[in-house]
Amino acid sequence: MNLASKLTLAATMLAATGASAQTPPSPAAQAPRYAAPRDAAPLPTPNRKPLFRHRNVPKAWEAVQGSRRPMFLYVTSENCVYCKKMIAETFAHPQIHAGLAAYAEPVLLNATEDPKLAKKLGVRAFPTTLVISPDSKLLCRIDGFVEPVEFAERVWPVLQQADADRRIALRTAPADRSGSAAGRGDQVAR
Repeated sequence: MNLASKLTLAATMLAATGASAQTPPSPAAQAPRYAAPRDAAPLPTPNRKPLFRHRNVPKAWEAVQGSRRPMFLYVTSENCVYCKKMIAETFAHPQIHAGLAAYAEPVLLNATEDPKLAKKLGVRAFPTTLVISPDSKLLCRIDGFVEPVEFAERVWPVLQQADADRRIALRTAPADRSGSAAGRGDQVAR
């Protein structure tokens, strides 16, 4: 974020809280904010939908080809303590949950159930987080557990750029995409 953006954000926050430029910001106001996109529907905390809404990687890949959003692939294994911790702490964060649901097609892969795919994806540690474009390009890779703030700093720019690219492609591409994307999807889904 450049200086002009930071100043604009600070002025907006001051105006929203009614504070003056003389008043020091509270610790909560100083913390970075990671919000879901404006068009994302708010998810109520107690009854929100599961983040990993696709049953398996092939189903998620079909959704990726339809929506042109990247696949958010979280690879875990049985008895992985840090995998469970990341689900409970990082993915349970309301803004991260809402943002991933809006910007990507999330799917959980248990490497114990599909070791061939995990090996093909180059998974060497658990958890492993991958963001894969609709064109089968690896956009982001995170090996191991990360806290919510670090996760947001690493993944949000990737998802925002992918969303901008998707919007441009949808504006400039012909209406029928059914034939062009189907063949490329087999590279990741199998």
